[in-house]
Amino acid sequence: MTKEQVRLRVEGWNNNMNIFEIYDELRDGHSYDDQKELLGYAYKDWNYPPMLKLLEELACHFGIYNLEKGSM
Repeated sequence: MTKEQVRLRVEGWNNNMNIFEIYDELRDGHSYDDQKELLGYAYKDWNYPPMLKLLEELACHFGIYNLEKGSM
């Protein structure tokens, strides 16, 4: 995915999808690299600590263990 595609997809998630819908999309429609890019972008972009914790847990489920701000 291009950076623009990642940005647009994450913006589409914001306030429109819950964590379970995001999980389903990532599981069924994206490669590991896409998952990492999307979750990393969401983690950097969203500034709501409870959601950041859910993103960390979701990333771990997909084998992504580093979503720290600035690491992407």
